Amino acid sequence: MASQGKNFWQNTADYNLKIKIDPKTRLLTGSEDVIYYNNSPDTLKEISYSALS
Repeated sequence: MASQGKNFWQNTADYNLKIKIDPKTRLLTGSEDVIYYNNSPDTLKEISYSALS
């Protein structure tokens, strides 16, 4: 694999999921905390997030 170069930054995120499943009703409820680490020198004006079911 080629080197990414000096202008490449790897951003990361930590996720904390709290999930509860009721087998009788098949209902899933929960919450999520996301901490996003911007390791680039640029300011992020927005972050897109998508939750797929």
